[in-house]
Amino acid sequence: MTQRSSLSRRTLILTGATAALAVIIAGLVSLPLVRGAAEAQAQSSLAKQADLVQQIATQPNDFDIDGDARPELPSDIGRRALMGIENYLRVQGVDVLPVIPGTSVPSPLDKDQIAALAAGDSVSERVCTETTCLFIEARPVGSGTGIALLQPVSVVAPVLASAVSRIFEALVIGLVAAVIIGLWSARRLARPLRQAADAAHLLAEGERDVRLTPRGPSEVAEIAEALNTLAEQLSHSEGRQREFFLSISHELRTPLTAIKGYAEALEDGLVEPDESAKVGGVMISEVGRMDRLVSDLLDLARSDALDFPVHLSEVNLRSLVSDAADVWQSRTAREGVEFRVQLPQHPVMVRTEDRKSTRLNSSHTDISRMPS
Repeated sequence: MTQRSSLSRRTLILTGATAALAVIIAGLVSLPLVRGAAEAQAQSSLAKQADLVQQIATQPNDFDIDGDARPELPSDIGRRALMGIENYLRVQGVDVLPVIPGTSVPSPLDKDQIAALAAGDSVSERVCTETTCLFIEARPVGSGTGIALLQPVSVVAPVLASAVSRIFEALVIGLVAAVIIGLWSARRLARPLRQAADAAHLLAEGERDVRLTPRGPSEVAEIAEALNTLAEQLSHSEGRQREFFLSISHELRTPLTAIKGYAEALEDGLVEPDESAKVGGVMISEVGRMDRLVSDLLDLARSDALDFPVHLSEVNLRSLVSDAADVWQSRTAREGVEFRVQLPQHPVMVRTEDRKSTRLNSSHTDISRMPS
């Protein structure tokens, strides 16, 4: 017998593979999104720092921590504030470069960016060189002058690594949960199918009282309902077969009993010579009944029909009873049993199948059980 994988295993493998594929796709999609969000956050933070530097350079009195801002000392206040924020930014990995007209252009700014600062516009860009990528936030602070803040894009690497680690943990947890749910679902789905298979095996072994409770998805429940219907139909069909065989046995026993009785009478010399023709006619009639019955059975077997073909005609019940009386008259006489027949004076006609009293004689089968 070919070894096949179970439905539970296939469902589990399919669920696990689908969950793993979903995790991989989610990781591939979320990684650039997280990187983009981290870089946008870093650029926004650098822009706020550039705005702060611009404010310190243009409004130094707002940052006089001693509270004694004097008109003659604004440059000293601004210088102290700028030096403090510059040192802080350098610790954070941010370079602060002055942009002064007439001097060399600070790398990696280009002439267009210098011109924008000279015109009083802010510069916010992401620039890549052969060796690195930088965030640039430049702000004008005077006539033609400005301050540029430069920060490597790699500053987002720790944040990105932390976010990726958390996403990976979440995806792994989701994968494990999907596998567990898939295993539970597979077993729950396979359980009614396994019960249906067991019920089918019992039906094949002859059990007819097998019944299933429909459960699960509609397709699986339909299998249980179909097996219940099959069990009922098999029970009904086998019951009809038993009734059919009982009826056939009775139908065959009646003419056989009559033939046996007359044959024994002939063997024992109990039949008078002048009654031989009558006895032979009765035996031929009974053999004819058996022949018709066997022919009907053959027709039934060949055509896979459920019933005998019925040919209705007018039948005289008085003649049927008279023929049955002839069959059993001598038989009962030998056994010492009194046999009486009461017949109406006029024919009793019915529309039925003319079987020469085959079914009528079957009602007398109890007499055939008498000892010969």
